[in-house]
Amino acid sequence: MADGRLYTGWADGTFTWRPFNGTTFGTARDIDLHDLTAFSSELAGIRGMWFDKVTGRMYFTIRGQNQLY
Repeated sequence: MADGRLYTGWADGTFTWRPFNGTTFGTARDIDLHDLTAFSSELAGIRGMWFDKVTGRMYFTIRGQNQLY
C-alpha cells in the first residue's frame, strides 16, 4: 500500500494496483512491466514488498530466500 493504492502481484505474472480509501477498494488496474520478465516470473514467490518514497525504489523478498531485492 502506497499513496492510497494497494499493489498486488499475481502468480500469472500480472502486477496490479487498485485505489483504497480506507474502507472500499476500487477497480484493479494492470501495471505495464515493460518486459521485466524476470520480475514478472518472481511475482508468485514474493512474500514481502515495500516502497521507499525517498529513493523511488521497491524492495521485496522471495519465498525460501533470505535476500532483499
